[in-house]
Amino acid sequence: MIRKCLKGFLWAGLGVLMAPRWAEAQPPLVITTTVNFSALDGGPNDLDGMDNGVLMTNGLIVRSVGTIILDEPSAVFSINGDLTMQNSGAIRTPSVPTMDPGPFVNIVATGNTMMRGDSLIRSHGITMGGSIFIFNVGDIVLSQRAKIEAHSTVINGFGGIVGLQALGNIQLVNTTNRVTANGMNGGFVFLQSLASSSCQAVSINGTVNAVGFNGLGGAVQIDAFIGGVAVLDGQLRIAAIGTTSPGEVSFFTFRDLTPNVPQTQPPATIVELGNPCF
Repeated sequence: MIRKCLKGFLWAGLGVLMAPRWAEAQPPLVITTTVNFSALDGGPNDLDGMDNGVLMTNGLIVRSVGTIILDEPSAVFSINGDLTMQNSGAIRTPSVPTMDPGPFVNIVATGNTMMRGDSLIRSHGITMGGSIFIFNVGDIVLSQRAKIEAHSTVINGFGGIVGLQALGNIQLVNTTNRVTANGMNGGFVFLQSLASSSCQAVSINGTVNAVGFNGLGGAVQIDAFIGGVAVLDGQLRIAAIGTTSPGEVSFFTFRDLTPNVPQTQPPATIVELGNPCF
């Protein structure tokens, strides 16, 4: 049932992408300072021109000194082109979270999401982490020390939700990359790719966690509906454990899963159809 709902979300994201009529002449929006999302929404660089919780751009570049502060309960980024985050560029909640749960963040792009350096997407909440959903027609690539996280910040809190969905590949290139939804009770992380024929439609060399540090374990779900999944590092980097319940890790792959039984905590439920790669 969960996978059915998530596949529905993926195709709903594709529908959102097709809805706007883009002002093609507009250059990408480049963020070089700290700015609130509320100041961008409906501002001169918002192509829909409306203060409606949706920032519409022809590409979005967050440079090394740029930060978008998530100061509203919901922030939707509708991007015709790529999301590029460089060095310490960030889309994040304030250093001390003020919202509970953390903000709902939806990033929908017709191109790729490329996160480099120490770039960060974060939606923390007080007793419950926020929700971060990224849907791309292209690839989602985290390299160097890039992180995506939705945590709670108090005792007995719950991790949030982080969902990455792409028609292309999803790659955590380095062991220092992190996609996490942790708390005293674990949250939910899912990575889903529709890249065709690739044995590494989802490739993981970093950390994917939904850990409960003093309570319930969370859930990690990794799906390659047409391609395969590769866990490259060979170390224990995928976990959804808790102290009072084990949580759940699951894989679905149309092609090969490499290795056949990746190291996870708890041990994963695996559905591997094993069709050959081209």
